[in-house]
Amino acid sequence: MENRPPTSSSSSSSGGGGGRRMSPNDFYFGKLLGEGSFSCVYLAKEVRTAKKYAIKVCEKRLILREKKQEYVKREREVLNRLSGRPGFLGLYCTFQDRSRLYFVMTYACNGTLLSLLSRPSFTLDCARFYAAEILLALETMHDLGILHRDIKPENILLDQHMHVLMADFGSSKLDYQAEVEQPKNEEQPEASVSKPNDTPPSPTMSSARKHAEQVLGKSMEKANEEDNDSGTDTDDRHPSSRSAKRRSFVGTAQYVSPEILTGTPCSPASDLWSYACTLYQMVCGVPPFRAASEYLIFQKILRCQVNYGEGFDPTAKDLVTRLLQIEQCKRLGAHDQPRYCTLRAHPFFRGIQFEQLRTTPAPIPPTEDTVLHGEMAANVANSYFPEGMKPGLDDRQLTRLLDFKLASVGVSDDDDDDDTDGGGTGSRSGSVGSGAA
Repeated sequence: MENRPPTSSSSSSSGGGGGRRMSPNDFYFGKLLGEGSFSCVYLAKEVRTAKKYAIKVCEKRLILREKKQEYVKREREVLNRLSGRPGFLGLYCTFQDRSRLYFVMTYACNGTLLSLLSRPSFTLDCARFYAAEILLALETMHDLGILHRDIKPENILLDQHMHVLMADFGSSKLDYQAEVEQPKNEEQPEASVSKPNDTPPSPTMSSARKHAEQVLGKSMEKANEEDNDSGTDTDDRHPSSRSAKRRSFVGTAQYVSPEILTGTPCSPASDLWSYACTLYQMVCGVPPFRAASEYLIFQKILRCQVNYGEGFDPTAKDLVTRLLQIEQCKRLGAHDQPRYCTLRAHPFFRGIQFEQLRTTPAPIPPTEDTVLHGEMAANVANSYFPEGMKPGLDDRQLTRLLDFKLASVGVSDDDDDDDTDGGGTGSRSGSVGSGAA
């Protein structure tokens, strides 16, 4: 979809013009694409133009209950800065009513990179292509003074041409210059593993670190017991190639950088760590840090314990290894001028034309959802929008959408309330605000 705002927008957060204000009644709301602790993302169709968008609907009372005001404000500001730039979700407009906030965003019709990794056709060449596109996005973000701080396959979406769209900026940091890592002589504090509360929490401490402190604050007796049990745990095995890949749970814990866990200042190199974790997963199918519990995952991150199978591509291994360094200043590209030139020149990216990458056909075909952007949209509309749906999102419409969701996955009153359509992960079209910041 082109990055153009809805035709009648005046409340566009990306600088819209002087028409009337948008409201929920300007859209038909369809399939639920994802949901979080205070928001849901719906596929929506503008009434006047029939163009498809992903609309993130945030409940004000839940934002207040979850104390996520800054989270929402920060995400909107970042989307404003990045909207219209290649490789990022477009934020077309925002509006509100008495009970909800609405973010009208690009509909990423091909889901997430996470869902793509399960395809047998995802090869090393695919990993190289998407790693290069993510690197371009990192260059753009960091040049604009934005740290993402939650890079992972679930937060990397795919447009109609199967190109990358970065999403979920609720954990991001703006104007990071104040936190850039300073030269230091002391070694990485190993004591932070067993004494996570040595560094007092600050008002701006990320939710990832708060969660890490809670997990690392568990009794050592329990940790030792888990450590002993983990010797036979299958989650600690590593595949030698993509043919041996397995599905594993996705969460910030597996991608978070050591400095976020220990509360030391972040820098663009913090995103390079998570980028390396994502690259590792693209190559072999699972994240590099896996264990029976989050406590053990955090321990492995703080010690940088990574295993590579015999079939792991050597050039990819070299790149990942040079990025997964405990000290931020030692990560490949941390001091590059121009930014990330050493990463671009790494042998793993041999043959990649970075300047033409966004116009190069993706190495993997799109899904059937792409027809929503073509002439066949009318033939499949009933699969995404309930029949007879009216514009707006009042309680009656929400009830109909819930019934539509349950019917689409074949859930009856006797079934469990767990859906299987991937709304919260693989089919996510925007930053859902899951609270997993």
